[in-house]
Amino acid sequence: MGLAYGLLGLSALALLWAALVVAHGLVQALRGRWLDARRRSTTQPRPWRVVARADHGPFFQLWLHACSGRWRWWPGGARAGQYLTLHLAQPQGMQSRRYSLAALPRWRWSHLAWVYELAIKREPLGRVSSCLHEQAHAGTVLWALPPAGHFTWPAQLQGEQVLVAGGIGITPMRALTQDWLRRGGPVPLTLIWSVRDMREWMDYRAQFEAWAAHHERLRFVPLFTGRHEEWRGERGRLTGARLLAWSQSGRPRAVWMCASAPMMDSLRTQLLDAGLPEADIHVEAFAAPTNPDRASYTMHWVGHSQALHFSGQPSLLAALLEQGVALDHDCRNGSCARCVVRVLEGAVRQVLAPEVALPEGCVLSCCVVPSGPLRLAGIAPGPLGRKFGAE
Repeated sequence: MGLAYGLLGLSALALLWAALVVAHGLVQALRGRWLDARRRSTTQPRPWRVVARADHGPFFQLWLHACSGRWRWWPGGARAGQYLTLHLAQPQGMQSRRYSLAALPRWRWSHLAWVYELAIKREPLGRVSSCLHEQAHAGTVLWALPPAGHFTWPAQLQGEQVLVAGGIGITPMRALTQDWLRRGGPVPLTLIWSVRDMREWMDYRAQFEAWAAHHERLRFVPLFTGRHEEWRGERGRLTGARLLAWSQSGRPRAVWMCASAPMMDSLRTQLLDAGLPEADIHVEAFAAPTNPDRASYTMHWVGHSQALHFSGQPSLLAALLEQGVALDHDCRNGSCARCVVRVLEGAVRQVLAPEVALPEGCVLSCCVVPSGPLRLAGIAPGPLGRKFGAE
């Protein structure tokens, strides 16, 4: 009898163990499906519908909402300072461009959806902006990735924040200012907006002036660099000295910039010379890096049977993609942190400053070019891969 009970107990334990193994397998399978769905939701464009449009010469505003999914019903953590990546089919192939959210998402009962605002400048030679200018009207369906980007406020603001916008670079600053207002204006905020065309003001300047008139901690400095006899405000080029003089404290805690690369590079250098820590200077740059060095180097990718070649492409990422390396990527300028690779041998040269801290031996391939032969490897799935969006 005792032996029978013993065998029965062993059988029960064996069945329990088998059930646990099966349950573990199911959990892993479900987790894999969930991760795949999550990856697709952030890496595959979805349809968004334009619900309204306003024109200001070469500048135009679009209001749009996701046609389905959580971005229609719930903003999903979309933060001030983030952007939408629009994808448009062109004769030259699929083209994508990032446009900052010009405001916090707003719920519209008329559309039963969260509506997102973009402000876009039509560039004469810009394929995507010209196409949008001609074809994006109320009812048009565009394809876009969900909001992304790291040009966002920290959880807790400390000390004076200075925002610097050049022209259409005002878009993320407007959303950041709205978020600052939503938080109750916890710290002093100074916004400097430099334009050279009166049409760039759109209807935003009047809004900023009204906000500044009602919030003593908000200082708005419109700066005009063009020619207009009726303008009575500040004129001339923005310098680091003028920025510090216009700040409310004379020593801002952080400076946030979205403008042309020459303007931001100049201001960055001057602010560093004035003693502002580099970690306190944040930039949002939408232009892809340029590489004047036309030297050629051999590259070896672990797992790739043939040698690769770098021959003057704007970035390491561009060279890898051209030669068939399937490397996850999105922004191409150091924001999304998806194109991280490990440099096993050789050295690289930085052409853009990444917006994230990377482990030793790892680089964002969109931010560097080789300075000699390289041996490279991707980041395997795991804690490091998850950290950089490669789940």
